[in-house]
Parts: sequence; structure tokens; C-alpha cells
Amino acid sequence: MQGYKSRFGVKMLDLALGKIYTNPLVIYREYIQNACDGLELAINKGLIKPQEAVISIQIDKNEITIKDRGVGVGVTEIGPRLVDLGNSEKYKDNLIGQYGIGRLIAAQYCEKIIFETSCCGENKKTILTWYTEEAFKLIESHEFEDGTDVVDRVTSCMYEPEDLDEHYFRVKLCGLKHRIDKLVDIQAVKEYVSLIAPIDYTLEFKEGYLHPAFEESPEINELYKKERIYKVMINGEDVRKPYSIDIPNKETELIKPLFVKFEDPDDGLLGWGWYALNDKIIQMNNIAFKGIRFRKLNTAVGDYNVMANYMKNVSVNYFVGEIFLIHENIQPTGSRDGFVDSLQKSEFDTLMAEKADKMYSLYDTASHLGSQALDKITTAYFKRTELRAKLSNEDDSGEKKNIREQIRSQEEILTTKAVEFQERLDKIESTPEGKIVAETLIRTRQKKLDQKIKEHNSKKSKPHIRPVEISKLVEKGNQKKNIEEGLEHKEGPKDPREILFSKLSKVDKKTYTIVCEVIDNEPTLTPSYMESLKMKILKKLAK
Repeated sequence: MQGYKSRFGVKMLDLALGKIYTNPLVIYREYIQNACDGLELAINKGLIKPQEAVISIQIDKNEITIKDRGVGVGVTEIGPRLVDLGNSEKYKDNLIGQYGIGRLIAAQYCEKIIFETSCCGENKKTILTWYTEEAFKLIESHEFEDGTDVVDRVTSCMYEPEDLDEHYFRVKLCGLKHRIDKLVDIQAVKEYVSLIAPIDYTLEFKEGYLHPAFEESPEINELYKKERIYKVMINGEDVRKPYSIDIPNKETELIKPLFVKFEDPDDGLLGWGWYALNDKIIQMNNIAFKGIRFRKLNTAVGDYNVMANYMKNVSVNYFVGEIFLIHENIQPTGSRDGFVDSLQKSEFDTLMAEKADKMYSLYDTASHLGSQALDKITTAYFKRTELRAKLSNEDDSGEKKNIREQIRSQEEILTTKAVEFQERLDKIESTPEGKIVAETLIRTRQKKLDQKIKEHNSKKSKPHIRPVEISKLVEKGNQKKNIEEGLEHKEGPKDPREILFSKLSKVDKKTYTIVCEVIDNEPTLTPSYMESLKMKILKKLAK
């Protein structure tokens, strides 16, 4: 650039012109984080309001433009910030990115990069052009040992009048090369930006899922409010984080979010986060927001694979969520694929590994609670009801005997799984997180059972199935088990039925158990009449 002498070597220039990253889409991350920094400074200076912090990206066939209304770059700062490489102060003002080599990251994908900027209080704008294609030719010619000589030949600067109150920064990537179709694939860019940018959630996810949970956790809610949020528009469309309550193509949904804080006795709060399983406790593969992702100033660091460093016993795809690192000494690496080593980073690693073990335990218990217990209880209830209806219409004595055996088999499943469910429920409810998971699993399974019964009963050819509460099935299963074994609850008030049962002789206990089984297998009796009849018989035997 005329009138300014740049300061860096040819190797640094070669790296700056796109040799650091291999994924073309990374250019959007670099330009977005630099735009966010400009917007944050503008907010701090009172130039814009937080809701005006917008980054506009326009993608055309041969040109990409990224614009923000941040503080811009003053005339005297053009050289140090947009020509020199790595001449910015790292972590200054707690910013996401830094003015420096990231500005040239798109060089390998276009013929030239144009920076157009104006700073509030200056009556002109600066237009700086990097002729990147020419720069590569000069570097490859090996005619220059000093990179500054190359820069002087491939940069030019001009000025135009501008209003004193204007402030903005615009990047134009001109003459896009045909081999990078990914850069102009608007849908692919939107998906990438939705995962990495410091943007907001969709209104449905935020208001319908996160906020109700935040209201129950005021401290977490305050931490959430401190995270930076900007608006990113791509070809006029507002891009949001891709999280949704319903899991696409899985016929399942997220359970209530669980929160976590990472605190060290000496260094205080290191980070916080939210995470969730789905109500089927299945892997969430092939969805955009799978896994737990790490963020610094709400900007992604790495992808879902970072969590795999801590979660060794189960796939990270059983969970979704975000971990926000907030301590000033936990900073991302230059490539943002991880974090720089530090004492606080080591402390966080220890805490995160401990939490990952607890998450695995939660997953393991919840998985058995749902698929191995609840699902089998509801399935057995359905089968038993259908078999009872079949029994009432059967005349053949041999077939009746066979059906009764099948009913007893389903009864045994109901009892066994009810006991198993209660044991796992007692275990999982010992922690606040486990209690939330258990309540959600029961509620969602009940909802699905009600819908299944409703659909079943709408078909007139099918035997009618009475609606039932899962909790009642579990309770009855455990009571039956206790009665069969002649057991009494060790804690809490005793059931009158158990008190009467304890007074019976061994012979009467066996007789009563057989009678109860016969009553349970009679399809013409209502549940309330069954219980009333059992109690009457028990009272007579206990006299």
C-alpha cells in the first residue's frame, strides 16, 4: 500500500493467505467473529443498541459480502490492522476474534479481497484491496525473500467521502473460484453458521423449552443472559441455532434440560452448560445439533467430537447440549479446535471428566428405566388385555388353558418389570437430575400410552382397552410381588390389604393369591370391582 511499510516475512504471508485451514466454510467463522468484535465495541461505545448488532452476509455466484455496523477501522489503523499480520493484542477487551491474519483467510478462494470501512467521527471511508491471486503468483515465483515486498505490490488503498456519523466494516470476496462450490451453497453455509456463530435459539426452542427450565434455576438464567448474542442474516434470512424439542426422523423429543456448573475453590466459576437426553434414550445420529458442544463467548470451539475426550463409556450422540467456558484464562486455540493449556483449563478438564461419568450413569439407568422397564410394562398391559378379550370369546377348553398360560406370562412380566422399574426409580431419584429424567420419562410414556389406547379403541374390530395410569400398573405389580412373598413395606404407612394379608395362615395366603390371579384374568370385571372383590375376600379370610 502506498505510504505504508508492512512488517512480516514471506512464510507468514503464505500462511495468512489461507494455508492454515482446509475447510472453506471456516472463512465465515473468521469474518463473523471479527464482525462480532466490532459490534461489541460499538455497543460499549454507545454507537448502537444490542438489538442492532446485525451481521449481514450476501452470497452470490461470484461474490460474497459480509457487513457489520461495528466501530469500523479508523484511517490511522488501516495499516496495523488490515495490512500487518498478527499485529493485534490477543484477548484484548475480551473479544471473540482479533484483527490480524483471519482477515485474509479467504485469499485462496478468490481473486481479490476488498475491505471497505468507516469509523465514527471521520469524514471518509477507506477502501483497501488485496489482490490475492497475484500474491500467490509472486510467492510461488520465489523472486521475493521478504513478504513485505510482496504485500506492497498486491495491496492498494483509496479514500472516499463519508458521513461523520457512519461506522461499519464490509468485506468483499471478489472473483470466486469455481472449485469452491461449498462456499456459495447457501443452505450449507446456513447450517454451518447456525452451529458456530454466537446467535440466538429459535423462539420455539427458547420460549418453549429453555426458558421454563431457566425460571426454575435463576442462577443459570443469569449466566445465560450474560452470553453474547448477535443476529446473522444470510441472504436476508435470520439464522438461528438449530436446536429443536422434537428430534427429526426419530419420533422422539428432548426431555427437560439439565444444568451444570463447573466451579473451582480457588478460581471460581470456570463455565456452565445445559444438556439433555431424549425420551427414548436413543442415539441422535444424523441431526445437525447432535452431541454436546463447547463455546467461548457463545462461539463454537471445535465440534461435538470435543466431548468425546471426556465421555469414554458411551457415545456422545445420546446427548445434546452446550458448555459455555467463561473463565478469562480458558481461551480457544488459534484454529478454535480446542483450548489453550492453562491451570484453569486443567481444572475444568478434571471437573468435566467427573461430570461425564455421572452423565453416563444417568444415561445407563434411564435407558433401562425406559426401554427395559416402562416399555415392557405397557406392552405387557396391552397383550394381557387382548388375551383376556380373546379368552372371553373362546369355547375350546384346551385353547382356554393355553390363553390363561399366556395371560399368566404377561402378568409375570408386569410384576417383574414393575419391581425392576421401582428399584431403578429409587436409584435414579436419588439425584436432582435423575428425578427430572424419571418424571419426564413417565410423563412422556404415559402420553404415548394414552394415544396408543385411543387409536386402538377407535378401531371397532379391536377389543376395548381401558385407559390406565402407568404408576398404577407399577404400584399393582409391586403390591402383587409383596403379597406373593408375604412381604410388608419397611417404611411409610402400611396398606390395609397388606395388614390383613399378614394375619392369614400359610394355606390361606396361598389360596388368596390363587383367587386374586383368577379375578385378574376375568375380562368382564372392571378394575374397581376387581379390587373391591379382592378386599371382601381378604376380610373374610382374615376374620
